[in-house]
Amino acid sequence: MILVGQYDSPVTRRVAVALHHYGIPFTRDTRSIFGDAEAVGQISPLTRIPALVLDDGVLIDSAAILDHLDAQAGDRALVPGSGPARRQVLQMTALAQGTLEKAAAVVYERHFHPPTHQ
Repeated sequence: MILVGQYDSPVTRRVAVALHHYGIPFTRDTRSIFGDAEAVGQISPLTRIPALVLDDGVLIDSAAILDHLDAQAGDRALVPGSGPARRQVLQMTALAQGTLEKAAAVVYERHFHPPTHQ
């Protein structure tokens, strides 16, 4: 199993934490979408990280990756399998992820776009 992404990405860290929590061995491919977008694009069709390279394919998007890891973990899953508890965890995760994406967009806009294009 290969985790593609750098730890400066909070979503890559999120997947790595789950892998460590479950004791699943993995290696890291630290290519960056900023430094090596072409190579990342060959792994992830959307040129996004994280990506998890499995023996039988590649998973992209942290939610899909974590769902796969939870399924492997069985009763040790971090997210409940069903019911109100699952919906509550997914709702809180969606709020946290959305907040993170908005904050990243503000940083990107302020630091990578000239003021005339903001």
